[in-house]
Amino acid sequence: MPRKKRPHVATLEEIRITRDGEYAIIAYTDDSIATTQYHIGADRLARMSDEDILMLWNAGLATKEDDVRSRRDMGSALSRANFLACQVRDTPADPDDPFLLADGRTFTAMELAKLLGSHVGWSVRIELVPPDGPSSLKD
Repeated sequence: MPRKKRPHVATLEEIRITRDGEYAIIAYTDDSIATTQYHIGADRLARMSDEDILMLWNAGLATKEDDVRSRRDMGSALSRANFLACQVRDTPADPDDPFLLADGRTFTAMELAKLLGSHVGWSVRIELVPPDGPSSLKD
């Protein structure tokens, strides 16, 4: 028996939702996709429509997919001296838009936050240098 495919962001036409106590059972109409017991909690589940459940389900899946896509080794962007040389490349319209160039890669605001968040308790110094300044980065 082949392994079932992972669930994906779906429409109401692509899934069947049933309720079982604290769980919403998400079953795709395509039998090759795995059925999931999605824990929501009995009280909350009782107040939710199928559309509400689907919206919550899709948001969770999208977040996981984004996290997997953006997961990378960010430690190499910091030098051994705990110094990050970077260049602002764009004004992001969305937190997931890459805007900062460091170590030959572009980073999103969330990736920068994760990098800094791994140094809880440390101080951060930000120095803005004009493009033609003495220590500005060049392409």
